[in-house]
Amino acid sequence: MERIIRALEEGIKRELNLRTILLPQKAEGATAAISLSFAGIEAAGETADNHEANAMEKVQFWATYSTGGTHAAWVNRAIADSRRLNRLEAEGKMELVVKIDQDKTKRLYAVWSRQQAGSFVYSDDEEKPMPVAYTETYKVTVTYPASMIGG
Repeated sequence: MERIIRALEEGIKRELNLRTILLPQKAEGATAAISLSFAGIEAAGETADNHEANAMEKVQFWATYSTGGTHAAWVNRAIADSRRLNRLEAEGKMELVVKIDQDKTKRLYAVWSRQQAGSFVYSDDEEKPMPVAYTETYKVTVTYPASMIGG
């Protein structure tokens, strides 16, 4: 599973040019980022005869884009990032290259689906340097052969 998560992080960096924070952990600063939270795992399209080699699974994450700031350049960055996220969702998938071993890779796809429209979040904490953040929430689903992560 770690290989799939790393490939998703690399895909986010490549396609969206954003850093990824795998929760639970606390993000520092107000730099734009995608926070990934595990949302579940389930079987996906096992064959009728249920051969283990053909079994598929899917893992889902909540992906929350967030950025904080107070000036026009920050708003422009949030708008540009939001446009890239919209294009990614419209295209339907993000290609992931999962490293299996030194010489072998597997191509998978992460499907992005917007779950919450963008919104501004204001902090009640007066000590925070950035009093407002902009967030958008997506569900990201990666389907893969169950044999990739063992049992």
